[in-house]
Amino acid sequence: MNTILKILDQQKLPLTAPVIHVRREVAGFMPLVLERVFDPPPAPSGAIAHLSLAHYYVQNGDLMADPEFTFSVYALSNNPGLASLGIAVRDSSATGWLFVPTSVKMDAIGDYMESFVGDDADALVVSGSGQRAKCSFCRQWDLNIKEQGFTCAP
Repeated sequence: MNTILKILDQQKLPLTAPVIHVRREVAGFMPLVLERVFDPPPAPSGAIAHLSLAHYYVQNGDLMADPEFTFSVYALSNNPGLASLGIAVRDSSATGWLFVPTSVKMDAIGDYMESFVGDDADALVVSGSGQRAKCSFCRQWDLNIKEQGFTCAP
């Protein structure tokens, strides 16, 4: 998710910042919001950040996500196995961050899915094909967000 890193860099915010809230607007597209999430779905230990990235619109006075993804972010150097499983989106930075989609919400169709389940935060339980599909979507979304100009927006 290179666009997340680019937006954070433009705002001079590290992934580990205690507060992240960035809203970007580009004419012709829904606003894009990047936030640090303090109460994420259960995820394996070792995540350095839990982030939400979403496009929002208003319908009948309600804020609607289209979509909203939450991610647990890991350093590749500490979690090489996650990259090989195909359940994470790797960025292209020298550091090598892994963005593991932990939930996706599409308000217009009433859809909400979590990738990590169970009571033990150290257990990684992932639905294989569903997780790979989320990663594939996120890779394309990352490219679209860049092409739409969100990394250039003030």
